[in-house]
Amino acid sequence: MKRKVLAVLLAAVTALSSVPVYASAPDGIRSQAENNRVMQLEFEGDVSDSIAAERQTCVKKWVNDESVAAVMGTDYDFAEGITGEKALQLNGGAYLSLGTEADLNPSSMTFSLWINPQEKMEGEQILAWNKNEWNQDGWYLSTKDDESLIFSVGTRVFEVHLKDHRETFIPADTWTHIAVTFDNETKQAVLYRNGVSQLVSTGISEDVIKDSGVDKALGYNGPAYKFSYLKAKLDHVVLQNEAADASEIADLYQEGWEGLTDNQIVAMDKEALNPFSSLDISAITSDVRLPIQGAKGSTITWESSKEDVMSASGKVVRPDADTEVTLTAVIVSGEAARTKTFTVTVKGKSQLTKEKQLWVSYDMTVEDGVLKDSQGRCDAKLVGLSASDVVTAENGERQLVFADNADRSKYVKLPQEMIEQGDESFTVDMKFNTSQMAFAWVFNLGTKNTTDYVFLNPIRAWGPTVLAIKSSVVSGDEHVIDLGGAIQPGEDTVATMVFDEDGTAQLYLNGKLAGSVNHGCKITDILERGVTDPADAIGYLGLSVYGGIRRYNFAFRCL
Repeated sequence: MKRKVLAVLLAAVTALSSVPVYASAPDGIRSQAENNRVMQLEFEGDVSDSIAAERQTCVKKWVNDESVAAVMGTDYDFAEGITGEKALQLNGGAYLSLGTEADLNPSSMTFSLWINPQEKMEGEQILAWNKNEWNQDGWYLSTKDDESLIFSVGTRVFEVHLKDHRETFIPADTWTHIAVTFDNETKQAVLYRNGVSQLVSTGISEDVIKDSGVDKALGYNGPAYKFSYLKAKLDHVVLQNEAADASEIADLYQEGWEGLTDNQIVAMDKEALNPFSSLDISAITSDVRLPIQGAKGSTITWESSKEDVMSASGKVVRPDADTEVTLTAVIVSGEAARTKTFTVTVKGKSQLTKEKQLWVSYDMTVEDGVLKDSQGRCDAKLVGLSASDVVTAENGERQLVFADNADRSKYVKLPQEMIEQGDESFTVDMKFNTSQMAFAWVFNLGTKNTTDYVFLNPIRAWGPTVLAIKSSVVSGDEHVIDLGGAIQPGEDTVATMVFDEDGTAQLYLNGKLAGSVNHGCKITDILERGVTDPADAIGYLGLSVYGGIRRYNFAFRCL
């Protein structure tokens, strides 16, 4: 059977920038934010609180069910910090007791700290624990192997999970700024990394932060459990009794690196720089975002050994054959400069054979209210969209832009001729760039209510990328490829979904196999069930069965 290739590409309307450029808050606003601080730990050779000197802070450990003073030089130490001169180093068996005061559990809050693990983090490690047990009053912040941050509030329990690769989110031997806010009025939590928002919760929780009089701590999960000890350096730990906004988080972040020397800035930015961390460098197939500013403020310029294949701006033009390209980053701050090189392989153009036939391709040409198929087989109807929503990018590609689609009024109907009757073997290529997490399906087939469907959700509300297949004919179970943090908000991604007649499916991201699933379903069974109204389609681009999408901005373009 010939493999059908359906080429549909998504591009970007970005709402988040992955390279922050900050303007400090006005002095009056910044002073007010500082006045809302209830705890500030600087660790300049001691663990005292510079806001509340009377707070009983002490590094402790458990010995035979008794909490005793930890031993400096063994259980903990003071090492080189990022703010000031020193930082607290916890060695994996001790914790910092913060006392029992209720002001450490404010109803609205901002918690901020700098962290630098001594080695690659393993298992769950606790950053802050202001509860007795996990489902009781208070809050905690932790990190796991497959969940970079977990923020828990209250007893119901309201938890926010940020799924990402922790080894790159909180890398070893590198200072990383982490912050979390909770607004008691909106019930919304926001998680930040290095001054940039990473996840905004739905704000639907009924939980509140209440104090229960327990001992609060940094570095382990409290006296009820006594494990998940932190092994890392901590610096400039701040707790505020209000939910800070983005500019205030930016100020907290800046407090950490404003005092660095140019040599330190360049060294730290070189260590952190890797625009290929989530890509297969042996199979580059699409544009790569090459940052022009380091996380600590350095300026980065790029040089390419083959500008016509992969330019210094990250633009990729696939050659006829696989081609090796060396990219050199020049990192500069003041008079200090360093270089870092990356060698990648840009894959040659795919050659369609008799066994691989391009069947449908939309180049975003809109005529008479339809999206034209460049192969001339089946045009797609637009709903809520028109030619005025098509823009031309700098590289000449046409883009069909979706914006402010909260009411799901904008989508593309995929025609029934797109997949032939009985065809179980086909491939869908898509390129997209989305900036928010939501129950938002960029591509789906079937979607008869919630019983039969195929869908791709790039960034689910709680973080993961999901390709899901479900058929009521087989078992009614959902079969998924579930990838935590595989797709980053605001970055171009090429997704390739391969469906085989043996009942398996594979998902490739930027040319690299991300996951596979043996779903055992027949796609034709799903398609025969049809779709929920409007029913004159085989599936959709940009339309989800589920509601509650607050905002979903994206654009389509051709491959």
